Amino acid sequence: MPKTRERIRRTTREGLGHVGIESAVENYLQGAATSDSTGPTAPPKR
Repeated sequence: MPKTRERIRRTTREGLGHVGIESAVENYLQGAATSDSTGPTAPPKR
């Protein structure tokens, strides 16, 4: 399993950029978390 995880991590870092992936995921999670209290909101698109 660690090898597969490393391969995924490497490909994502090369293809999209590790920071970009993390920020996009965080934005999506924040949008989902806030949608419960404030209503449905779309995560910011880049």
